[in-house]
Amino acid sequence: MTEMKKGILPAGPKPTRQQGMSLIGLVLVAILVVFAAITVMKVVPMYLDDLKLKTIFGNLEQEAMSSPNEIRTRIKRNLEVNQLVNMFDDNQFEIRQTSDGHQVSIDYERRAHLFGNLSVVAEFKHSARVRR
Repeated sequence: MTEMKKGILPAGPKPTRQQGMSLIGLVLVAILVVFAAITVMKVVPMYLDDLKLKTIFGNLEQEAMSSPNEIRTRIKRNLEVNQLVNMFDDNQFEIRQTSDGHQVSIDYERRAHLFGNLSVVAEFKHSARVRR
């Protein structure tokens, strides 16, 4: 056996050339990235609108109101301020009388069309106790 000199590689098969992603792989990754971006652009506004509605319900809990009409008026005004008035009807908000005030709740879903016959559906529920 011969001794190897320092810094000299032994003779043998040459290492193969490194290869990157093929064109098909690149196209598939691009399609996946575009699909994810479209989905995020459609879903994020739904959650931002729901966050505004959650804030409205949080504000209801901190205020005292005596009648369902007063509660509906306050909700409608807050929806207008937050530019959500076209998303909800007055009858979607359920107001039930309780022993210490009222229970206001809403259960709704939002749909975002992606493409073709594919949509994203998000379901939301909120409730608040409004004291007298």
